Amino acid sequence: MLKLLPMDIEKAIAIKVSGKLNKSDINEVIKAVEEKFLQSEQVSIYVEVDTFGGITLDALIADLKFALPNFKRFSKKAVITEKKWIERWIEIADPLFPSIQVRHFTHEQKAEAIAWLKT
Repeated sequence: MLKLLPMDIEKAIAIKVSGKLNKSDINEVIKAVEEKFLQSEQVSIYVEVDTFGGITLDALIADLKFALPNFKRFSKKAVITEKKWIERWIEIADPLFPSIQVRHFTHEQKAEAIAWLKT
């Protein structure tokens, strides 16, 4: 499940992940991102991960169909989680996508993550 969170950064959206992601979750985020694209060429993403139970195939396809053609329109992604495997995945994946900066933050570092997205 994805939940949109309030975010005081004009060029960013914030989401909270808990459990398994489905297509309606992805469509809700796509709609929010498309609205931000109307305001700005570049959008940042703030993601809090409580639990991650995977993603359905139709949700993954919808996500890829939207993200791949728009990939260069994302500037930063702050991922807030205590999950070590997600932190490690970010370390590995970040250099593979040079057009977007991705950083890991702990829950205690939420304010630092928001400050980073503002820069």
